[in-house]
This record gives sequence, structure tokens and C-alpha cells, in this order.
Amino acid sequence: PDYFEVVKEPMDFNTVTDKLARRVYENVSEFKSDMELVFKNCRLYNKVEDNAVRKLGDDLEVFFKLSWDKHDIESKLLVENKVLTKEDEMMKECDRIVHFLKKHKYAEPFLKPVTQEMLQLPELWAKYQDVVKTPMDISTIASKQRRRKYSSIDEFKDDVNLVFENCFKFNFEGDPVHKAGKHLKRGFRKRWKKLEEKFGIERLKPDLEAWKRVEEVVSKIFNNDLAISFRAPVDKISVPDYYDVIKTPIDLGAIQSKVHNKEYASPVQVKE
Repeated sequence: PDYFEVVKEPMDFNTVTDKLARRVYENVSEFKSDMELVFKNCRLYNKVEDNAVRKLGDDLEVFFKLSWDKHDIESKLLVENKVLTKEDEMMKECDRIVHFLKKHKYAEPFLKPVTQEMLQLPELWAKYQDVVKTPMDISTIASKQRRRKYSSIDEFKDDVNLVFENCFKFNFEGDPVHKAGKHLKRGFRKRWKKLEEKFGIERLKPDLEAWKRVEEVVSKIFNNDLAISFRAPVDKISVPDYYDVIKTPIDLGAIQSKVHNKEYASPVQVKE
């Protein structure tokens, strides 16, 4: 009952873990300070050195310091004061959105990859594989975001939206999972709108957004190593009968040029 009279700045590992998950710490120093505060409070309240809790706290503090030194974290502290770019700050905001999604009351069906065991019935699993061509889930997004695999916040947003697209494709309207997806998507859109407002991002009109995405997709395909044979028109000398067989030739270079020059009537025409 007297703990909070003695300890004026309480701190515990659950709080530290939660702050890490929510990306509350601005730098490594803040994390270290909280960890040291846990041990300091332990000594402050348990003043007798042979107290069992005091001994455990002291041993754990030694372990923490050894681990800290082993990973050479102090040297990392010397470079952590660099000025964060706008992109860095936006990525940190995406970290917080991941935490929001994981903790959302309707997140349960989307936390892990869908497996055959989850769906139970073989025919249902076969249907899922047929309908959902690119599976996505929150744990996969969290892992990619933690390892900074997204080159932009748009890529992050695309994966989150893919979770909802897959949900609505596979689960009929009125199904509990479909309803959960609607709730989670609504929550995500509100958080994303706050991100855009915070960083002054102007949302493009739907048609402009679509064209932007088409350009990105075409560029990625063109630069893929597997696309080397499709980047330019087929050489008539190397393949003399090609144009006898193919009456409407097209190549990635031509598509990229037509997209850039807005020669297509709509984004859908590019796919065709």
C-alpha cells in the first residue's frame, strides 16, 4: 500500500513493452531511461540488499547492461540525433497505425495469414485459393513495416487495403468477417486521413490516383529482371515469322511510353 508513496515515478516492463509496440519512444535513450528507472525503483523500494526482489532486480540490471554493451548500443546513440526526413516521420506514423490495427476490436480475423486449418473444409480452402490471389494480413504488414520493406507509405497503404479487398472478395456481405472488415477499414481510413492532414498530403482525385498507380506498376514491371525480353519490339531478323503470327504486337517500352503520354483512354485499357 505504501509503494506509490515511496516511488514517485513508477515504471514496469509491461509499460516499456507497450511503449515500444506503439513507437512512443523518440529515440533509444528514452527506452534506456525507462529500463534504468525500473531498476532504480526496485532499489528505492527494496532497500535491504538481501531482499529477494532486490536481488532479482540487481541480477536483471546486470543482464540488461551486459546485453546493452554486447549490442554496442552506445555507439548507435551517437548517430541517433540525425534530423528525420518527412518520409522517416511518415513511416513512424505508419508504425503507430500498425499498432492501431493490431489492437482494434475487429482485428482478430485479419491478424494472421489464412490457413487451411482455419477454414477447416477442403472445399472452402480451395475456394479461398481460387478467389484470393495475393493473400495479406496484419502480421505480415507488421513484419514488413518493422523491417522497413516498404519504400513509401503508399506501398504500406496498398497492403493494408489488400487485406480489406481480399476480405470482401471471399466473405459475402452480411458475414461476420465481412462486417469486421468494414469496421476495421473505417477505422484505418480515419487514421490515414489524420496522417495526410498531419503531413500536408493532398489526396489526388480518383482518376489521377489511378493513373499514378498505373505508372508505378508499369515501371516496376519494366524494371523487373524477368522483363528483359519484353522491353522492346521483337526483332524481325531474329524471329522472322513473329509478325506473321502476332497481328497486334506490343511491348513494355511502348506501353510505358503510351502511359506517360496519356495515350490510353483509361487505366483499365492499359491492362487490356
